Amino acid sequence: MLKIADSAFDLVLSDFRMPGMNGLELLRRIRTGQTPRPKDSRFIILTSFPNTEALGAVMSLDVNGSLVKSIRIGVVMEKIERAIQENFQLRAQEVYESVVTDLPSLEEAQRQADASRWRACRLPIKSNSAHRNTCL
Repeated sequence: MLKIADSAFDLVLSDFRMPGMNGLELLRRIRTGQTPRPKDSRFIILTSFPNTEALGAVMSLDVNGSLVKSIRIGVVMEKIERAIQENFQLRAQEVYESVVTDLPSLEEAQRQADASRWRACRLPIKSNSAHRNTCL
């Protein structure tokens, strides 16, 4: 959290999954004034798995954009541009405080994504020289 306080920047780009807290909780803390960042800081969230429950929380916290991995630089630049130009009005702090950010479905979705990646890493793929087990 100290790193976010020490820098001047126009936008926060955060992953859903981070050590110590998830991106939803970081956004909730910004919107409720629990960080040195302005409450109306522009915020884009990055995820590797779309999730209906998380989408509801993201919308309730007035996120300015979202990106699903894997990402393309052109899409990222477009989202950043839109987020910075977007006009939005913050809601009452109580609205943001009531948003639940500790979502069990996020943990389950992450476990499934991790298991899926593990299975993909065990698939043999062709290389130019020979068949070998390589992570996709």
